[in-house]
Amino acid sequence: MCGIFTILSFKDKINQTSFFNGLNSLSHRGPDESGHWISNDHKIALGHRRLSIIDLKTGQQPLSKNFLHLIVNGEFYQYQEIRKDLIKKGHSFKTQSDSEIALHLFEEQGIDCLKNLRGEFAFCLWNENNQSLTAVRDRFGIKPLYYAQYNNNLYISSEIKAFFAAGVPAIWNEEAYYHRTFALQTGTLFKNIYQVPPGHYLITNQNKFQIKRYWDFDYTSSNTIHDEQQAIQLIHDKIKESIDLRLQADTPVACYLSGGIDSCSILGVASQINQHPINAYSIIFNEPAFSELENAENMAKSCQAHFNPITVSDDLMADHFIASIYHSEQPSFNSHSIAKYLLSKKVHEDGFKVVLSGEGSDEIFAGYASYRDDYVLFQNNTSALESAKKILLQQIQSTLIEQNPSRETIKSSLGFIPKWMQAQMLFYDQLSLLFKSDHQASDPYLAFINANLTPMIRSADPIHQSMYLTSKSTLPNYILTALGDRMEMAHSIEARLPYMDHQLVELVSKLSPTLKINGGIDKHILRKAMQPYVTDQVLKGAKKAFTAPSFITNQSGKMFQLMTDLIFSEPLKQLPFFDSKNIHALFEVTKNLAPSEQISLEPIFMEIMSLTAIQQVFNPSH
Repeated sequence: MCGIFTILSFKDKINQTSFFNGLNSLSHRGPDESGHWISNDHKIALGHRRLSIIDLKTGQQPLSKNFLHLIVNGEFYQYQEIRKDLIKKGHSFKTQSDSEIALHLFEEQGIDCLKNLRGEFAFCLWNENNQSLTAVRDRFGIKPLYYAQYNNNLYISSEIKAFFAAGVPAIWNEEAYYHRTFALQTGTLFKNIYQVPPGHYLITNQNKFQIKRYWDFDYTSSNTIHDEQQAIQLIHDKIKESIDLRLQADTPVACYLSGGIDSCSILGVASQINQHPINAYSIIFNEPAFSELENAENMAKSCQAHFNPITVSDDLMADHFIASIYHSEQPSFNSHSIAKYLLSKKVHEDGFKVVLSGEGSDEIFAGYASYRDDYVLFQNNTSALESAKKILLQQIQSTLIEQNPSRETIKSSLGFIPKWMQAQMLFYDQLSLLFKSDHQASDPYLAFINANLTPMIRSADPIHQSMYLTSKSTLPNYILTALGDRMEMAHSIEARLPYMDHQLVELVSKLSPTLKINGGIDKHILRKAMQPYVTDQVLKGAKKAFTAPSFITNQSGKMFQLMTDLIFSEPLKQLPFFDSKNIHALFEVTKNLAPSEQISLEPIFMEIMSLTAIQQVFNPSH
């Protein structure tokens, strides 16, 4: 895993000092080597910070062949087979790295080569022949890819901070924040800075600038799989293949272990494939209700893995909060992102560069409680579920603060409002009470729904509709960033995600919803397929959300003190979104509330703390 940075100008020569400042700001993503290529006319520069994992000796980048120049962040799996086929066709390779196959495939197939690339990746490719730049992001958004347009230059980077280092001004994008496009779509918190969406590529030359889709989830297959035994075998084989591919590296591979079915399955399969005991790393909180220590430890013992529990305390999280926000470049609603930051820090200190991680399983196997609720409400169920259905409908009515026309439009468009979206709406409604009185924002969720109401999603099952919408918002914009790539790469750790394998996802998408949720049990088919590899304790255990214990109820704690310092700081007053008087008044009221009420408000304060930290470290104007 690496960091990539590009500056392109079709008008003037680029500023090389700016280019190297931007590239060097990504050194944490690639501490092993730094490489660059600058065109003879000085109109484009490609930069690469390398974390060496495959081909430690000759895998330097940028890679060039004839008129093509390439920089890659990520991994391409099954590259050995593709390489052999290309050699048979007359291609000659300079390295043993996986990245080089993209160069040769593009030369032969153009943009159609993307269908042959399997993995988590982002890359930039400059074609000297037609003076065009192509920037590609993987199908799920595992790897970040941002672009900025400023002063007739196009900037592309793995992280936003590189733009600031290169001279692009940091300016709050108030509209993006109020409309939550930074969380729901492809915007960011900063003006003139955007994301290349997952499953898309950017292509530009002197005359055009386009962003095009090359892959998407498909829940409308005419070959829906209903047979459970067939599904178990297919899922088992594809997960095992996916894990096997991601164990291939020229450095040791560790595993993150939560104690749930997702990460335990990965460790179980990997332990059977690997010839040596695997190091497994688990986050342990001091409060037992938030910890899965027993599950994780027993699972590690059953696999003869080396178990490495990392205890994360209130003090540690307070000490690393600012650093975690610097790396994530976005707000967080829970301090679990800091815990992930600390976990990756420990893995790095122990000398590892690669870990297997379980993100994405919930989104493709229907693992969230909100999906189960949607299932109860909208599947054609038996009368035995009617009482549960009535309770849920009552909860929905009490959850939404107001029934405004936008929400009614969403309901009429989909036939329902997904439960996960209802929770976010409530959060946004509460947060908006703290906005400045002159702010202007329409309902952000209506715009999000309208942008994603494709013919495919209109005809899909309600559960798949809910899952699809999550894959366009929460998955790439939070799970895979604030809890994924950014916290790992802060410490030069490459996380590989077996569940985010497009061949596996395409298979799972064909499964009937009843194979994903069955008898009220989430991830039914995953549990069946992975039964040989996990303990009974894990197999039968209910999903426990990865959240850190509340700090807001501990007024003598270090995190509470940090919250106090931040919300009464000068950077908070500089934020363009909030009326600081309202925040201060809410804080004073909160101190005297019952613990349960305090906990319900903690996500609001975490959002404010995060934005204040962003103001402090990047000093954006408005």
